[in-house]
Amino acid sequence: MSNGKECIYVRCPYYRREDRKLMQLKCEGMVEGTDLYQRFENLNSLLSHKERYCKSNFSRCPLAEALDRKYDFVSESCF
Repeated sequence: MSNGKECIYVRCPYYRREDRKLMQLKCEGMVEGTDLYQRFENLNSLLSHKERYCKSNFSRCPLAEALDRKYDFVSESCF
């Protein structure tokens, strides 16, 4: 679950939060109970990524695609 005033615009279910000072996005990790940090070269890169993926086309984000496969594997292994 995301938090902060910007979170109302984020549609990605894997988004957790961001740290603009460190230029990082925090997302759900590949292993249960973990988080994954993406560090960007500059604030513009972070904001561009967030606009492009987190706020709209999150299913096209490479990390979201990998996390989707994580859940596909879990649901397939239950049967």
